[in-house]
Amino acid sequence: MLQTSLRYLAVVAFAANFSAASALADATTPIDWTSVPVEEVTLFYPGQSSLQWLHSPEHPGARMLERGTACTDCHRDSERRMAGL
Repeated sequence: MLQTSLRYLAVVAFAANFSAASALADATTPIDWTSVPVEEVTLFYPGQSSLQWLHSPEHPGARMLERGTACTDCHRDSERRMAGL
């Protein structure tokens, strides 16, 4: 009986906390997106190249990847060409 009451209390407390968080989220001031600066971001989509290929001798940047270099360090401004756009 005590375990059931504690479980019920935990569920009710969780639901109350979730409801309160939702209510607070609705009370925020809307963001003025026109004041946010525009920034172009390069996206590399997962699955375009396998992790095995990226680390293989066939990939010219494999050694740099092993050292922690980011893809964008080598491929900056070449993404459109690589994607065939």
